[in-house]
Amino acid sequence: MGKYLYTNEKKQYENIKQSDNSLQNQTENKITYNAVVDSLRLDIDEDLQVIEKKLEDFSKQITNQSTSNIDCNLVIRNLPESTNENIESKVSALFREGLKVQITPINCERKQSRSTHTSGVVIVSCKSKAVVNDVMSAKYKLKSSRQYSDVFIHRDQTVQQRIERKNFQTIVDVLKSVDPHINMKGAEVIASRYVNSRRSSENRSEHESRGTSHTQQNTSRRGTNNSTRSNTSNLHSNYNARTSHREQNNEHSSRNHHQQSRRGRW
Repeated sequence: MGKYLYTNEKKQYENIKQSDNSLQNQTENKITYNAVVDSLRLDIDEDLQVIEKKLEDFSKQITNQSTSNIDCNLVIRNLPESTNENIESKVSALFREGLKVQITPINCERKQSRSTHTSGVVIVSCKSKAVVNDVMSAKYKLKSSRQYSDVFIHRDQTVQQRIERKNFQTIVDVLKSVDPHINMKGAEVIASRYVNSRRSSENRSEHESRGTSHTQQNTSRRGTNNSTRSNTSNLHSNYNARTSHREQNNEHSSRNHHQQSRRGRW
């Protein structure tokens, strides 16, 4: 009986020992696993940082390139569209006949219009910013052109600038529904009624200023004339007074001479 108990206890002890060893091994394995995971996590974080830095640099490079390209681009609106057109020839003719400048574009691309009633815009790539400036300086000639009076030319814009302009145009349209005198010219909002009123006020002020100046000049002239007349009158008065005084002296002298002559006779 005692031997049986000893054997049983020994087996339990061995089982407990094995369980303890198993738990210890599991713990060690878990610690090792966590260490590996932490190491992998650090490696992944470092790799992600490198990738993010490369993406940021690449994005900046693309932005700079697109901005540089946009600076040399022009947008042409309302240029008539036709089937199987040669857009390069159309743009060259526009520059030559409408703007009176000899400029050959590098590339021309017609964008598809969203409406069937309007022509798609044309994106024109120029050699340099100087060429773009030459075109922008000459575009006012389109107003007097019979063929291109409805054509508009402006600089190319980024997507963000286009969104901002579209939002701004929406605001102007809402204001225009309230006041029809409000218009948008380029990037400037103009209230024609206010402009006309301001011009009328300026003209009125200028007219009043001229009238006041003319009145002051007349008043000054009148004052000068009155002063001259007063001086002349004073001169005449002094002359008459001196003449009268001389006549009185002569008359008095004549009387004395006559009295002395009579006394001599007597």
